[in-house]
Amino acid sequence: MFVGNLLALIHRDIKRMLACSLIAHIGYLFLPLLAAGPEGVASIGFYLVAYFIDTVSTLATIAALSSVYREMQDGDAYANLAYQRS
Repeated sequence: MFVGNLLALIHRDIKRMLACSLIAHIGYLFLPLLAAGPEGVASIGFYLVAYFIDTVSTLATIAALSSVYREMQDGDAYANLAYQRS
């Protein structure tokens, strides 16, 4: 989990950052298996649903902000995004 988070920090490409973050999230999914009970299985299901919604909304935001001519993959492209006007 720790290695996946460190790998995500060194990438500037947003999609690669999400891929490295997935490594850490898979580690988080294995933690409830150590509990080995019905609560652990239920928490895995909840975590998968929440992670799916989070990932789909993040990728949809990247797709919405990207245009045909400008691909928003670099992390610097998102700097000061709240202050930009269309």
